[in-house]
Amino acid sequence: MPALDIYLPLFSVTVTSDLATIYGEQPAALTGDATVDVDVSTTLMQEIFQFQTDSTDIDDISLNDIKYKVVYTPSNPILPFGIDIDTSSNVASGAIAGSAGLNYNLTYDYVRFLAFKLFGTHLGVDLFNNEATLRASLNLNFKTALHDALMELNGVELPTDFSTPIYGTTIMQQMLLQITKNAPSRLNNIPSLEVGQDPITNETWYKIPFLAGDKVYFNLTVVPHVDQSTTTTNATVTNRVYLIRGTLV
Repeated sequence: MPALDIYLPLFSVTVTSDLATIYGEQPAALTGDATVDVDVSTTLMQEIFQFQTDSTDIDDISLNDIKYKVVYTPSNPILPFGIDIDTSSNVASGAIAGSAGLNYNLTYDYVRFLAFKLFGTHLGVDLFNNEATLRASLNLNFKTALHDALMELNGVELPTDFSTPIYGTTIMQQMLLQITKNAPSRLNNIPSLEVGQDPITNETWYKIPFLAGDKVYFNLTVVPHVDQSTTTTNATVTNRVYLIRGTLV
């Protein structure tokens, strides 16, 4: 006897779904002794920071299923994020000196900071005999530190695991969570963010949806040379913390 298809229209019902919520985060703002403006390529940020999500697991720990990775192609000479603090930065607030005609790149401001701490006035910079070397070294040290941080994470898939937090995961997770909290509409068409499939795992990866006009913030803490005070005026030189404010262009 053949099986039958029996329809029961009286049991057809309509129900209302609960609200599906998404993760979001608003971390505490960073601060510094001075704020430095730089331009950062939007395309570069989208290419470097990627995430992977799928529908394999459907449970309340979905945030732990999101993977992240850095895809960083260093230039030669290195120029991470396209930032050169000796030629393309601007100390927008908290500068050591303020007058027309001054160069407000970060490295210049730091040399004035050293002069102020050592001589009581930023006008003492001419007492240094290696201003250009100081600036070049600070610029290179900044680029190298940023480059090394990106290289440490480069190409590594980073799953979120709150029991054993991973530095790189934390950085990218905060990026994505801040976007989902403050601009969730950027994620309303995730396929449009696709950057490609992993040839081994077949996982599809997506760019974190940065847009031109976004601002990214991080600190640059400059620690004076261990002998800076004793070899000059014996005045105390403290750390100087710069808040780097990168505007995506």
